[in-house]
Amino acid sequence: MICPKCHTEYAEVICPDCVARLSREAYLDLQKTYLPAVIAGEYPLTLTYTKQQTLPHIVLLGTHRGHAWCGADVTPKKNDRRVRYPEQQLANVCRLCREVFDRLVKELPKEVA
Repeated sequence: MICPKCHTEYAEVICPDCVARLSREAYLDLQKTYLPAVIAGEYPLTLTYTKQQTLPHIVLLGTHRGHAWCGADVTPKKNDRRVRYPEQQLANVCRLCREVFDRLVKELPKEVA
């Protein structure tokens, strides 16, 4: 079958690429619920490493613990760092994770951010 939305060929009932994209969009939207507490320093972010990257990724908040903000698959580990929000602690993380984080913070209402 060919997906009418993204034109990818697939053998499933539903296009797996579109499902992955829609799931990611929903999880990123959910992050906005937690961001005010993160910015206030009330809730920590988890930083984890992958074998391919020297800088840590920011792990998505909530129940979806196997993905980073940039979309990378990550496996939480015992030695992951939990950091509170001051910006300087996020200076040395995956560039794409930080870009997504900054974009979502900008999308928050002014009275929250």
